[in-house]
Order: sequence, then C-alpha cells, then structure tokens
Amino acid sequence: MLKKFIKIKGVGKFVDHTASGDVELRKITLIFGDNTRGKTTLCDILRSLKLNDGAYVSGRKTLGVATQQEIDIRLENSTATFRGNAWNSAFPDVFIFDSSFVHENICAGVVVDHEHKRNLYEVMVGENGVHLARRIDCLDDQIRELTKQISSNKAVLEAAVAKQIPAEDFQKLQPDQDIGTKIEAKERELAGLRAAQRSAEQIRTHAGFGKAALPSIPQEFEAVLKTALPDVTGDAEAQLRRHLVEHTKGASELWAGQGVGFIKDNQCPFCAQPLAASAIIDTLRGYFGAGYRELKGKVATLIQAIEKDFGEKRLLGIQKTFADNLIAQEFWSHFGRSMPLLNVCFEPDVAPVLNEVRAQCLDLLKHKQQALFDVIVPGEDFTAALKALQSIHEIIERYNAVAESLNPWVAEVKKRNVAGNLAVAMGELKLLEIQKLRFEPKMQTACAEFVQQVAKKSELERQKGESKEQLDSYTSTVLASHEQAINRYLDQFNAGFRLRNTSRTYLGGKPSSTYQIAINDVPVDLGDSSTPIDQPSFRNTLSAGDRNALALAFFLSQVNQTTDLANKVVVLDDPFTSHDRSRRICTQQCISSLARRAKQVIVLSHDPYFLNLVWKNVPKTETKTLQLARFGSGTRITQWDIEKEVTEEYFRMHERLTKYVHEGLGALREVAKDIRLILEEYLRVKLPNQFSDTDWLGDMIEKIGDSESGTALEAAKDALPELESLNDFSKRYHHATNPNADTELIDDGELQGFARRTLTFIGGF
Repeated sequence: MLKKFIKIKGVGKFVDHTASGDVELRKITLIFGDNTRGKTTLCDILRSLKLNDGAYVSGRKTLGVATQQEIDIRLENSTATFRGNAWNSAFPDVFIFDSSFVHENICAGVVVDHEHKRNLYEVMVGENGVHLARRIDCLDDQIRELTKQISSNKAVLEAAVAKQIPAEDFQKLQPDQDIGTKIEAKERELAGLRAAQRSAEQIRTHAGFGKAALPSIPQEFEAVLKTALPDVTGDAEAQLRRHLVEHTKGASELWAGQGVGFIKDNQCPFCAQPLAASAIIDTLRGYFGAGYRELKGKVATLIQAIEKDFGEKRLLGIQKTFADNLIAQEFWSHFGRSMPLLNVCFEPDVAPVLNEVRAQCLDLLKHKQQALFDVIVPGEDFTAALKALQSIHEIIERYNAVAESLNPWVAEVKKRNVAGNLAVAMGELKLLEIQKLRFEPKMQTACAEFVQQVAKKSELERQKGESKEQLDSYTSTVLASHEQAINRYLDQFNAGFRLRNTSRTYLGGKPSSTYQIAINDVPVDLGDSSTPIDQPSFRNTLSAGDRNALALAFFLSQVNQTTDLANKVVVLDDPFTSHDRSRRICTQQCISSLARRAKQVIVLSHDPYFLNLVWKNVPKTETKTLQLARFGSGTRITQWDIEKEVTEEYFRMHERLTKYVHEGLGALREVAKDIRLILEEYLRVKLPNQFSDTDWLGDMIEKIGDSESGTALEAAKDALPELESLNDFSKRYHHATNPNADTELIDDGELQGFARRTLTFIGGF
C-alpha cells in the first residue's frame, strides 16, 4: 500500500515537494488536479517504481532547474527512495490506468499496431500467461542463438570437406581401419584412368566424316542458249548489222542495245541532236524490245549462278571436306575399323572437271550475251565436260554414302569415352579422404560439438512446442473470459460496439492478441496504419469516447481477474472525462467496486464533480481527498475540501459568464460549455433531490416536462421553453451529445446572446 509521497524533487511540475499537513493516502484516495498540474507525472513515478526502471523518472526531469532528482515514497513497511537515477527497491503490486496504458496496449492515436497487440496480450493473459509467453520467448531466443552457432559450425565442417557432403552426413561417417590402403588403391586406379582420359579427350573432340556437295549446271542452261526472238524481222536485223558495220568500229548488238537505253527526251546521248527524224532509231527500238531485255536478264543470271556454284570459294569448301575426311580417316583407323573410303582426291580428280565445266559454261553464255538473237549450240568440248561432271557426281555420291555410314560408328566410339569412369573414381577417392578426415582429432571435436548443438536445439524446440500447447490451452480459456468481461463493461458503458473473435496469434514469432470490433453485429477488423481510409477499421469506426471506454474495459477486466487483487494498488488517471459524461455513473460504480476488493484505489482527475460522485459512494472513513496545488512555479500535494470545491465551482462558472457578457473576457469554448453545466447545478440547488448525480440538462428537461400536478417539478414547467432553447445551443459543445464538439464553430455574437440569457435565467427563476 502507498502511504505518502514524502518528497518529490526535480520531477516535472514537482520542483520541490515536501509533504506537509495531513496528506497521508488512505484505502481510497481521490486527487484533484487541473491539467498540467502533475497527474501524469505521478503516474510515471509509480510506473517507474513498479518496473524498477529509472528512465521513467529521468525522462521527467524538471527543465531549467539544476536540482538533483529525489523521491521518497512511504510504503506500508518501508520507504522507496529514488537517487542517482535508480530506486532502492521496486513495488510491483500496482495497476496503472492512464494515457500510457492506452498508448502502449490499446492504440496510438487511432491506430492499432503489432506492438499494441503484443502488449495487450500480456495484459489479458495475466502473470501465468506472461510467464508461459516469456518462457516461449526465452526458448525462442535460445533456439535462435543455437541456430546461429549450428550454421557457423556447419559452414566450418562443410568448408573442410569442400562442400562435398552435408555436415549432417559428415558427422555420421564410421571409422575404417583400412582407409589408408583403400586410398592408395584408388589413387593407382585414378592414375590409369587419367592416362586413358588424355586419349578420351581427343576422341570426344575429334570430328566425324563430312559429305562433299558438288555443284550442278542449272536446268535452263541449254534452253536459254537456244532461245531465239521470233518477233524481230530479218530486215530489222539486216539494217542493224549494216548500220554497225558502216557507222561503228566493231560495235556489237550488246553495245547497241545498251545505247538505246541511254536515250533521253528523244535526243542523241552524244550530241543532243533530235532523233525524231532518224529511221534507225525506230528500228533499234523495235529490235531491242521486251523479249530482248528478258532474254538478256536470263543470260546474266546464269552467268552469276555459274560463277558462284563453280567459283573459287565453292571449290575451296569442297576441297576442305576432302582434306578433313582424310584427317578423320587417319585418326579413326586406329580404333579397330578399316576405312573403306574411295580413293578420290580433289586434285587431280575433281577440281579439273569443275574448272572445265565452269570455263565451257561461261564461254557459251558470253557468246550468247554478245549475240542474243542467235541460237547457240554447245560443241563437243561442252558435251565432254558435262559427261565428266556426271561421272564425278556418281563417284561423289558413293563417297558420301560411305562417309555417312561411318558416322554412327564414330558416335558409338565417343560414347565409350572413359571420362565418366574417371569422374566416378575421383568422387570415390574424395569420399575416402573425407572419411579419413572425419576421425582426425580436430574434426572429431568439431563434429561432437555440432551433434550436441543439434540435439540441444531439438530438445529446446520440443520444450517450446510443449510450452506453446500449454499457453494455447490456457490462453483459449483466459481470452474467452476476458472477451465476456470486456463486453459486460461495454454494455454498462452503453457502448455501441462489442468485441468479437478475441484470439492469440504468433505473428512475428511471439504471442500476441487480436480481436474484431462488432458494430450493428457486423465485424470490423482492427486494421493498421496502412489500412485505406475508405475501409472500415478501428480508426474510423470508434469515436474518442469509444476508444477510452474500450481501454478502460480492458483495464478493468485485467484488474478484476487478478487472483490476489486484495494485495494490489489500483491507480486511475482521469478514467472519466467530460467527453464521456453519459458514462460517469458506470465509471463511478466500477471504482466503488474496485475499492471494496483492492488493497488501495487512487483516482486522479481534473473533474471535481466526478471525484465528488465517487466520494459520495464510498465509505468516508476510508477515503482521503487531496489536490495537486500550485506552489510557486511548481506543484505540491495538499489537503482538499471536495465539498467546498464543488460548491465554489458553481460560482467560478458564474463569474466566467459574467466577465464574458459584460467585459468580453474568457475563452469562447469554455464559456459555451459552462452554459449547460451552470444550468444543471442551478437546477439541483433550486430543486433539491429531484435529479440524480448523473442527470444532465436534457434529462432534467424531460423530467420537468413529465412532472405531475402538485409535484416540486411542476413549478419549473413555465421555464421549459427557455431551458430547451439554451440546451439546444449548449449541447453542441459537449461530447456526450456531439462527437465533433471540439471542432464545432462558435459565433461570438450568438454566444453573447445565449450567455446573457443564461445569466438572466439563473437570476430570475
């Protein structure tokens, strides 16, 4: 139990607090403090003491003051002191509900992330569940560290054997007394195979036999030579020949045909004289017509074909085939088969024939080219060359058939290459050497360590699996119980949503919780910071008041399911705010219930009316009311007269309204809120015992309207129209009736009117 804050120096607003007067805490302690007076600082001091973590206090060091941080807190049987950034002892038996609890376990702003789910999981499963979860975490850390060691040792072992076999197989190898003899025998076998390998490499890379491809004379060759041009008259031919004899010095028909093609604009290409009157030009144009040009093209094409097919490049290719086959014949003759190739040589058997055919063909084609109108008849030389070519073709066909028949045999010889046997023998030798290495002293030690690590990891994984089963079994019961309890609290808070599908997950490797929000019986996933804004999630379906109610429900469920609550201190910082006015009675009832069961309950709030509601419903002999009061530039904990504070608050609101109406002073939003609050307190004073502590102005108006004749409330019916008008205006600035109260626009002129009417109402009724 916490007895007294004896000293707090250099921590936030507590520049130099020393206990004075009757400020000892009791079983139920209510502490009033305006915002920024130090309520959050007190919670951080208690959280630091609970966790024995000085960082929470060090981070709250009073700025601009050189004072060393000092804290003395009297406990039941000792005093906890903070000096030099550390406590002399811890006080773990405390639950704290404040903004840090919400931010760490429920949400950051409007977003639920993975860390919230992990922290909330620990809140929900309690000490037993946390113990199991942390055991799993510890086993996880050990397994992770062992895995690193195993990987490192595995890499060393596999590097020693050049990654020939896995480390798991290496450590399983058995000793062999004859390993040295076996290695020597395998080395001798390998030496013989390497000698054979040198020949085998030549076999693998040496080519087989190629086929020689001889050219042939084009089929249309003789037909083109014999082609005549029947459309040209003998008279035109005679005129052309006579003209060439009389007017040129040995020009040919070819020359004349080409010349006709150069005529432009019917003028002579040489002298530019007009040719319209020249009779020979018409003769030439008729002579060298379309048929002439077509035949000329065929002859030129045949010349190109002969020069290509019987040219030097083609002959060199044929010659290379013969030469390569002679080399292959010599090489493959050493592998047990005779080489029945025909005794054919490029020189003098093939080349002279191909050269002669080429010469004969080109001679005939050039003759035809010079006299296209003549029928060219090949002579005996051409016939002899053609016959020789046909004979050579027959010989080469037989030559190619033999070459083709040898290639399958060559492929079979290549398959019998001993390279495969060499690779097998090398692998066998390597395994023997690895087997010998396995039982060298250094490797025996490394393998023994590796085996122990693997076995230890296996055992840790077994323990982790067993712990997870225990945790899953425990969690399934506890989470279901928490979900039911939280939903009961949400019912009491009159929340418009429920929890659904609360469960455990191991996302990220460690246990965490997850749940859904059910609104109108429709489940909504929590989502996270990456959830699109147009998709329903935690952040856009719950108001600020709903989020606060959910956080408080989680906290109360955690506290109330603690088995030794009678030994615990429960601290609540502003569990009820003006944002949740309609839930004040439920919050008060929950605190009263806690006060009966817990060792101690401490409530901090900036709302004196809420503290007054709690004070009225708890035993006065067990209750102490304190306040965080201004002391110079800092704060001190002092005694507090709660009844006087509540009474005086009415007059403070009256003074704010008066100054605003008559002097234009005051914050507009604070004045707008005061209108409803002062009317509520006024009606409670004027009509005592007619309204409950939780009734707000709307409830009061409804009770007055429903009052029967002769009752105390009936006299107020005449004031209902004005009350309703003032209520309609003022409720826009309270969260209980408007979720957007903080951003509701305020018109200064309009507010002036309603503030004046409020003062008139409470002064005249």
